[in-house]
Formats: sequence, C-alpha cells, structure tokens
Amino acid sequence: MKSEGGVSAIHVFDGQHKAAAQIMLGVRNLLVRVFIDPDADRLITTNLNAGTALKQIGFDKSTQRHLGSALYQDRIQRFQKENGRAEDDIGFSERDLVSHFKGQAREIKRFILDALRNGVNSDPANKLMDFIDLGGRGNERPLSYSTIEKTFYSFFVYQEVLETKLNYRMEEGEKPRDLARAPPNSAPDEFDRTRDIHG
Repeated sequence: MKSEGGVSAIHVFDGQHKAAAQIMLGVRNLLVRVFIDPDADRLITTNLNAGTALKQIGFDKSTQRHLGSALYQDRIQRFQKENGRAEDDIGFSERDLVSHFKGQAREIKRFILDALRNGVNSDPANKLMDFIDLGGRGNERPLSYSTIEKTFYSFFVYQEVLETKLNYRMEEGEKPRDLARAPPNSAPDEFDRTRDIHG
C-alpha cells in the first residue's frame, strides 16, 4: 500500500483463510502485517518464492506465471528509470535487460517467458483456456495447465531472450513477442513467418 499525506487504506489478504476462521470463532482482534510504502519487487519476489522454492503455499503454475509477469514489468520499469528513459520508451531488447541486471540472467529469462505465457493465458481470444484446469487438481476440465506448458509453450514459444528491441515493428502490429502470443489466424497476411526475428 502507498501512503499519501500520512493516510492510506488497509486491505487484508486472507489467502489461507486464517482470519475468516478466527472471526467465525468470535475473535475480535486480528494480527496482521502492514507494509507501508513497500518495495513491490521485494514483496512479489517473496510471494513467488513462498509458492515455489520454499513450497510454503504451493502455487499452481498459472499463478507463478502471473507473478513472474509482474516481476518482468517491474524490471522493465526499473531499467527505464535507471537509464533515464521515459515510461513509454521500450527501444531496448530483452538482451539489454539481461545485461543490465547482472547476475539475474536466469530469473530475467524466466520472467520474460512468464510474461508471454501470462499474456496468452489472459488473452480473451484464447478459447482454449475454457478447457484448462489451472489448479491442476480438478477433473472438471479435460486439460491441465501443466499439459499446456509441456506441449504448446515448449514447442511454440521461442525460449531464448530476443536481441530485437521491444518496440521492433510495433507500428506495423508485428512485435515479435506479441506475434508469439497471437491466435493462429490473427497475424497480418503479409507477415512472413520465416523472417528472422531473433537477432
């Protein structure tokens, strides 16, 4: 939460329903952690680690991709700020991000791919999502998210960082990563899928 003029709203996240259980038991006071003007990157990274590396909560893959996407957006904003670029200046490549955040190459690459997968998952044109069980534990839908990751994403998504600038062919509607997440028939007719966009 961000404070403005010493005032801010407080939102309680009750992910494990402990607060709800306490209220049902008649408890009138709740112990909560309040982060005032927090480092969003640190909170998202901690949350991601709790659900992956530490297995404290055990996030499903789609949640991990969403968090990774948020961290990717954070890295883009930090890169812009640290290099004196405007918020709308994306005239740099994924490789530039990896070079800038030294020692974080593996994480940056994962965040880039997470952002792409998250974009595909949340795209309203993606009709396949209606058939995917995101939690991986149910049997109401025929496909698990894990299956989609192991097939579609591993076969059809370029797994390395791009050398081309993020705004490459943006005005033509042909940014390389946007095309990778576009529905099959939505690419412009004149788009040559054999063109080298990887650097």
